[in-house]
Amino acid sequence: MSERMRVAHYLHQLFAGMLAILLTLGIAQTALAAPLPPGTSDRVLLLLNGLANTDVLIPERPPGNLEPPVVIPCPNLDGHTPCLAGASVGLFESRGGLSDVLFVTASALTFESDAEGGPVLDPLPGMVFLPETGDLQDVSALLLSPAQIAAGFTLFVQSDLEPAPEPASAVLLALGMFGLWLAGRHRES
Repeated sequence: MSERMRVAHYLHQLFAGMLAILLTLGIAQTALAAPLPPGTSDRVLLLLNGLANTDVLIPERPPGNLEPPVVIPCPNLDGHTPCLAGASVGLFESRGGLSDVLFVTASALTFESDAEGGPVLDPLPGMVFLPETGDLQDVSALLLSPAQIAAGFTLFVQSDLEPAPEPASAVLLALGMFGLWLAGRHRES
C-alpha cells in the first residue's frame, strides 16, 4: 500500500470517528433537553441529594392573564431557613423582555411569570439575569446559601421556551465532514 493510500485510509477512519462522536453528542444533548409537559408554562424544582424535594409545575394561562406567584418555603436546616434573603434571578426571553423572576424573602422562594403576550416583568434591585433556554437551569449558587448547597439542596428553574437546536448544528457539521470525506474519496478514484 502506498503512502498516499495509507494517509487517505487514515483520514477516512478519522472522519468516520469524528462523525460518530458528533452524532453521539447530538443524541446526548437531545436527551438532556427535556421540554416541559404540555399545558405547563414553567417549573421550579428543588432537589435534596438528587431527589425531588419540591417540584412545582405551573400551568399555562390564557394570553393576557397573569400567572399567580408561586411561593415555596425555603429548605429548613436545623431550625433556620438560610435562604439568601434579597437575592433574585430574572430570566430573559429572546425577544428581550424579562419573563420570569425567582426571588428570595427571609423564609420563602417566590416565582413570578409574565402573561403570554402581555407586558414583561420589572427587574428587582441587584437581580442576576440569565437567558431563558427551555432547559432546567441551576440557580442554586444564586439563591441558596452555602449551608443549603452543602446539605445537598439544588434549585432549578425551567421556562416554556423550546430548547436551542444545538444537536442540529452538530448534525450539520457532521454532514459537512461527510461531504468532505466523499469529495476526497471521489478525487481518489
